[in-house]
Order: sequence, then C-alpha cells, then structure tokens
Amino acid sequence: MPIELDTSAFPIVKARFSGVVRDDDLIDYEARLLALMERCDSRRERFVLVSRAVSGPGLSAKQRRLEADFVKTHYDLLGRTVTGLVVVVENALHRGVMNAIFWVVTLPYPHEVVRTEEEAETWALGRLEGEAATAHGSP
Repeated sequence: MPIELDTSAFPIVKARFSGVVRDDDLIDYEARLLALMERCDSRRERFVLVSRAVSGPGLSAKQRRLEADFVKTHYDLLGRTVTGLVVVVENALHRGVMNAIFWVVTLPYPHEVVRTEEEAETWALGRLEGEAATAHGSP
C-alpha cells in the first residue's frame, strides 16, 4: 500500500507515503484518516500525525488539491482531533518547499517540518505533553 496509516503507537499516528501514489490511493488514505478522526471525535481523543514520504515522486498537482480540499472540508474536525502535524523531509530543499506551503495553507493545528524521524518523535511527544498539561490546568 503506497500510504500506510499506522495507529499502533496512538496517540502518535504515522502516515508513510512510499512509491507512486495514485489518486485512488490518496482517496483511500483520506477515508481511513477521516474514519480515525470521527472515532477520536466521538471519544474526545486527539492525536499527533507524523507524516513521512520515503520514496517516490511526491504528490501531483491534482493530489495536492485533493489534500487541500480535504483540509478545507474537514477543517473543524481536524482541529478537534489533531493536536499537531510533523512532516519528516530529509532533503533541505524539499523542507523549504514544505515550509513555504505551510506559510500559505492555514491548518487548524500546529505543524512542523523536520529532517529526521527522531526530531519528529521529539516534536510529537512535546505536543502531547503540552496538551496533557493544558488539559490538567498546568501553565
């Protein structure tokens, strides 16, 4: 499957993009992510999404529009269920492109672009700790 959605370490959820992603693959991924968000919303749970592209040419312009439409359509639900997004991009130029996209696209949660899985893990754990402290009334 070109896009894995791993919930085994919930509330850290990992999306792993590999190989050539077809439109149907992306639509299937979005459906799985939506189902997860709806379950979390009904349980009042939140998660951090860690996204990584490990190989392949990346998403096409049409697929980037699909992703943008998904965010727009489910903006409120994303805000209620996702406490943050961290994207792992090893290539410095590609990290710059991702950061530029995030300057333009408004997401309903904090986001970060990092170089390594270790940085992503640290960022994700920090988001969860911050959320837990806020929920318990800590400053």
